[in-house]
Amino acid sequence: MVEINTPENNLKEIETLCKRHIKSKSLTDDCFLYMSRLIAEDCPRNSAELYGLISDFITDGLCYSEDEA
Repeated sequence: MVEINTPENNLKEIETLCKRHIKSKSLTDDCFLYMSRLIAEDCPRNSAELYGLISDFITDGLCYSEDEA
């Protein structure tokens, strides 16, 4: 069976990566879905752009410093 890359599959992969790498007790599944949609739509080209895109989520509403994020 050949797996076809669809927008839904890509979105799910991005969401899975976000959940794996972003540790937060306050982020809901909806937050992770929203982050994945942001990433899929804006498609950051490097880590700095990615951080700029989702930094508010990573810092957990400024509960964590940028270094902790």
